Amino acid sequence: MERTPRETQVREQVEAGKSAAWNDQERLNYVMQCRDIVDYLFPYAGPGSGEQLSDAAARWKGVLDTIATESLTVSVSGMMTYAFPVGGGWRSLRVRGRPSDQSGSPLDTWLAWLGDQMETLHTQANVYQGVASLVHDSYAFGMGVAIVDQDPLYTVWLHHVPVGDYAVVASARGHIDTCYRELTMPLRNVAKRWGVDRLPQSLQEAYKQGAKNWFTPVTICQAIEPRPDEHRQPFEAKVQGLPELSNEMEWRSVYWIKDSRPQDGLLSESGYPVFPVLAPRRHVMPGKTYGTGAGQMVLSHVRSLQHRHHNLALMSSWQSNPAVVMPAQTRGMPFGPGQRIYYDTPNPHAFATPIAPTGKPDLSLAEIQDLRRQIRSLMGSDVFALISNLEGGNIRQEHILALREEKMAILGPQSARLLDELSKPLIDITAAWMQAKGQFGEVPAEVLEGGALIDIELNGILSQASKAAKRNATSQFVFDVINMLEAFPEARHKLNAFKLVDAFHEASGADPELVKGDDEASQSMEAESKARAAADQIAMMESTAKTASSLGAIDTSKPNGLTAVRELQQQGAE
Repeated sequence: MERTPRETQVREQVEAGKSAAWNDQERLNYVMQCRDIVDYLFPYAGPGSGEQLSDAAARWKGVLDTIATESLTVSVSGMMTYAFPVGGGWRSLRVRGRPSDQSGSPLDTWLAWLGDQMETLHTQANVYQGVASLVHDSYAFGMGVAIVDQDPLYTVWLHHVPVGDYAVVASARGHIDTCYRELTMPLRNVAKRWGVDRLPQSLQEAYKQGAKNWFTPVTICQAIEPRPDEHRQPFEAKVQGLPELSNEMEWRSVYWIKDSRPQDGLLSESGYPVFPVLAPRRHVMPGKTYGTGAGQMVLSHVRSLQHRHHNLALMSSWQSNPAVVMPAQTRGMPFGPGQRIYYDTPNPHAFATPIAPTGKPDLSLAEIQDLRRQIRSLMGSDVFALISNLEGGNIRQEHILALREEKMAILGPQSARLLDELSKPLIDITAAWMQAKGQFGEVPAEVLEGGALIDIELNGILSQASKAAKRNATSQFVFDVINMLEAFPEARHKLNAFKLVDAFHEASGADPELVKGDDEASQSMEAESKARAAADQIAMMESTAKTASSLGAIDTSKPNGLTAVRELQQQGAE
């Protein structure tokens, strides 16, 4: 297939960008650190599918203590439970700047429905598995990368990119907005996805030779980067609402075969309406692009731990089988447990003398325990085991609650960047793919006409703990006000009942349909007041009628209470 001049131009642009990002000194240092982390924490895997630089068997032999891997597993599992509970509704949608007294509208109902739809899509697809891999990489290597692509069956699908197989570039604000990656695919899959005519001539010939070449590995490069202005859709077309072509979208996606000739062109060029890459980072130094994780911090401790285990094994071997000084006449004689060996010697006092080891196993064990404690602390696994690490059986409830608050105080700042660079972009990308497939349902007019901005609210355990603290503070305030009413009854006029219900509802994260808006609640209260007034009036009329009926039945010709009252009135008048 003949390549166009534009293909050649795009190929030159993306190859230049990839080369610069791939050979950036910060990335080279980062990948080197990741290789060391893999050697000690993940000996079963290389630093990336395209960079298997060391033998797994050799790496296994160098790992004598797996406490770092164990601590990492605990930390990742704990963070997933606290921030991304499966099926736990860890996200909700709300309108930016909307007062709480306007809750319960059709817009709130639609947002709740949309959030449930997203939850269903994420559960059916591989979102939670992909998020777990990203959290794992961010803890171990400082950052993780995954591409959230559109899927015809599940709407979204996460493609995890192993460390070492990507290069990223940040914008002026420090946000990742460009990603280059390499992936290896069998020749058969490449031909099936892009077509045989898109392959270079050499690969076309290899494919046509038959099945013997179909599983030949082919390295593919992908560039996801902001599209140059000259290739974007004109602003006038966006204003007019014209459909946006894939090769005019804000981010372009370009595939080509690595090490192929420039004249071979591209496999494909398409685009994304949003940046489809998730790149959460644990810690980022000022002016840097790649993150720093717990793996980098514990690397020196893990190396020292392996060395001390090696020394401890040597000391144990010296104690169980020490070196021995023996007479020269015993050279070559076999020795074994319980054997008796007789030999002649001119020195009747000659005997075997063991050489005592000089190491101190107790000291070495103490050093190992201290290193293990430091590794658990740096990995953050001890935060998720505060209660299980308590010693003694008599533990008060106040102590457990205090430990839980301490855990939340520690996890909050640690997870802020993770949630900002993982949770929110994931929702934005999911919403874009849902909109592309027409899965938004009937969008309220307030969104279509009023341009309402929708914000993402996280409802994981960390967020729930923060809301619980706010709810407890509100409850304590109400309790204090109630105690004041006995001494200051006028204080009840200061309390806004509707606002109080909205505050409790917002802190609870309950279904918005459970709470009416202020207008609807006022109408209901007014109707109830009118109904009560009407009932009181009917009761009063019935009482008046009954009284009149009773008075009409009295015989005034005879003395009674009524005649006595009338006589008293007459006497008073005289």
